Amino acid sequence: LGNGTNVTAADNVTITSPNGSTNIEGTNITANVAIDISGKEINMNNSNLSAGNIHTNATDGNSTITNNNFDTVNLTVDANGSNTFTGNNLNISGNVSLTGEPTDFSRNTGTIETNPIVNGDEVRTRTVKNDNPGLTINNASADVADDIVIDLNLDDWLEDEASDEIQRSGFADVEVHDTPLPTGEATSVSAQNVQLSTCYVTIDNVYVKYGVTESDMQNLTTLEIIEKYGINGADREAFTQACELVPGYQRTTLPRHSGKKAK
Repeated sequence: LGNGTNVTAADNVTITSPNGSTNIEGTNITANVAIDISGKEINMNNSNLSAGNIHTNATDGNSTITNNNFDTVNLTVDANGSNTFTGNNLNISGNVSLTGEPTDFSRNTGTIETNPIVNGDEVRTRTVKNDNPGLTINNASADVADDIVIDLNLDDWLEDEASDEIQRSGFADVEVHDTPLPTGEATSVSAQNVQLSTCYVTIDNVYVKYGVTESDMQNLTTLEIIEKYGINGADREAFTQACELVPGYQRTTLPRHSGKKAK
């Protein structure tokens, strides 16, 4: 569908290309009930879609949906390959759900009702806001802080320690255990422990495993390398776990390299 195309239906609009790509550019699609768009790959740009429910499905490839306006109750964007959903203006009064590996939900604006669901997991409010500064979540979930323990007797804990003992104990720990925080990593401090991220260390090791070139490390973002080298499965999950404290890592390049050579 090309620039200036208008598609309107009293009930449903179904657009499908079972043996090829579905390409939509500069198109207005309106339905009172639902819009269903499918094809081996989905490419949509600069279009306006309005319906009770909207579903797009790239059945055998990638989905790239950018710079569009969506006005709907429930929005579902599925992809058998990568899912890029960026720069869109949203007015969603129900649920937002995306699938694909990897999925990039960023730089979107407007209003959604609840936190988006990506590959079955609710995206943290902090992550959504970091990746989509212009997007409002009407009923955002409260992020659960990692490893924080609240001690209701905290008000009198200093009475059990001499101040000099506390200071000298702290200095001793620093002298014995202090290690410089690697570039790009983050730390989380609670009453019970100190948690250091291993985001870029993990990324570095996986890059070596997949034979990522030095040039790509310096010039491509993590997300671009994931797509180019087909990093997925357990290695992709390792990124997610190691980079919990480093939001937005997918859009950055590796801040430093260990010097390991890809085999």
